[in-house]
Amino acid sequence: MRTLRHMIYRPIDPTDFDLAMNIGWYSQPRVYHNARDMFTFHPDLFMGCYDDGQLIGIAYGWPRYIHRWGQLCAYLSIISMDKDHRRLGYGTPLLTAWEDAARTGGFDTIHLGAGPDAFYLTNGYTPIEHTVRIHKSTLPDDPHHTIDDLMYISCGDDPMLDLCIKPNGRTRQQTVDQMSKLFEVCDSGTAFKKEL
Repeated sequence: MRTLRHMIYRPIDPTDFDLAMNIGWYSQPRVYHNARDMFTFHPDLFMGCYDDGQLIGIAYGWPRYIHRWGQLCAYLSIISMDKDHRRLGYGTPLLTAWEDAARTGGFDTIHLGAGPDAFYLTNGYTPIEHTVRIHKSTLPDDPHHTIDDLMYISCGDDPMLDLCIKPNGRTRQQTVDQMSKLFEVCDSGTAFKKEL
């Protein structure tokens, strides 16, 4: 049986921002600057896991208005541990600390775009949509007739588009399997929601 070390979960120090971005895989310039702006206005939603004063994990996000729900929620952008502290049981307490910060900040709902399904399901999150990425050229003329539970289609300038599908009791893998019969699926993800 493994014993967890006592970690401290608290908002990150401003001097730890760059380290937090490296732990959270957000060192690209554009994303870094957006996160820096959010940190300026919402430092309480940048929660760190500290081991003997050293930042080893980060959970951060910001307020986000979800048009489909007509609701302002706390959006969890990322939760990550440094490579030496992954899969040791520190992620759930870090997520709980971030949820507590969101609740204290006046939010009653958390939304996140994608992540490891089992982790979020174990921590009380509900899947609200499965996203399946396909090539634009393979989309039929009337996708709503072809695809059960299609909520909306998201597309950008690239040759890919995302089909956002209501879970209706299906796992992400079941949705991918269903879509793979119709399209070549390039990637997939699950968006989650949790009421606080």
